[in-house]
Formats: sequence, C-alpha cells, structure tokens
Amino acid sequence: MRKLLLPIAIMASILIFLITFMLEPQRLPGRKHASGGRIISGVNGDDLYTFPDDSPKMNAAIKQAKESLPSFFAAFSAPKANQRSFKLKVPLKSDGRAEYVWIDNIFKDYDGSICGRVANIPQWNIAVSFGDMLSSPYTDIVDWVYIEDGVLIGGYTLRVMFEAASPEERKELQEKGGFRILPNTKGPTSR
Repeated sequence: MRKLLLPIAIMASILIFLITFMLEPQRLPGRKHASGGRIISGVNGDDLYTFPDDSPKMNAAIKQAKESLPSFFAAFSAPKANQRSFKLKVPLKSDGRAEYVWIDNIFKDYDGSICGRVANIPQWNIAVSFGDMLSSPYTDIVDWVYIEDGVLIGGYTLRVMFEAASPEERKELQEKGGFRILPNTKGPTSR
C-alpha cells in the first residue's frame, strides 16, 4: 500500500505543479481568501495560500518579520523551557516563482546562510520534500515563529491569513497547530 501512495502523491504534485505554473497568476484555481490571496487545495489536503506580489498586507507582514529577526534569534539562541517549535519561513525558488516553506532544526552555515529541515510538505516545488535539508540566504527569510506557553510568537504572514479567516478556519488552525494566536504576541517583547 505504501508503495502505491508515493506514486500517487508524486503524480498529484506534478499535476498541481503543471496547473499552477501553466496558468497566469490572476487565473489560479481555488477560492478567493478575504486577505486578498487565493486558497488552493494542496497535495496532502492542506490549503495552499497564494498572494499577489503587490499585496500591501503581506508585504507589511514580511517587513515586520524581517525587522524583528534579531528578537527571534535572541530567543532561539537561548530558549526558555516554555519556548518550542522555532521555525523560519524561506522561499523555494523555481522558474521565477517562489513557494514559501517553514524550516526547523535551524543552524547557520559557514557562509552565513541559514540552513534547516523542511518542516511542511511543499505543494508546487516537487524537487524538495518534507524533511529535506535546505539552505537559504539570511536576506530571503520572510517570517519566523515559535511557541511560548502555548501562544504563537511572530508568525506575521500567518497573521495576515488568520485575521481574514472565518471563525471556523481560525479555530481549526489553532487546534491543528496546538497553539493560540493572540493579537499582542508578534514578538518576545510584546507580551
């Protein structure tokens, strides 16, 4: 059975890849999300959120995340007992497009780049899989997150999607993630 599931997952990944990259961005499949992006069903049943490059809310979130990266690394380098799940969001670039993935098990490489293990299943970029090691320039980091006392800290891009989500979607995200999202928890000093 397991041998059968892998080819099905690969075929589904290829199909999503072909559909996504052959269509123009304004004609992507899926339903419109209140945050200005689109929601596409991913290979593993998770939703894939897409945003136009000129999304003011998403660009502001990325800017905030980049500006607050020093506070992430301060917490990451000396984590408290109540802090866990340190992750960074970086792009997988292919054919002029980017799919953003979370990485954990983070470390700095000798050249200053950030390395880590892919912590979610890429939906478009089939050359990278969950658990693969990935290296990314520090300047490519677009978000960061960790959990402190069961509360999401950081997660600026997640908050853009969360704030526009329905109450049911918000509840599901928090239940699946095992954390709460509070409006005043964007950084370690904001609590």
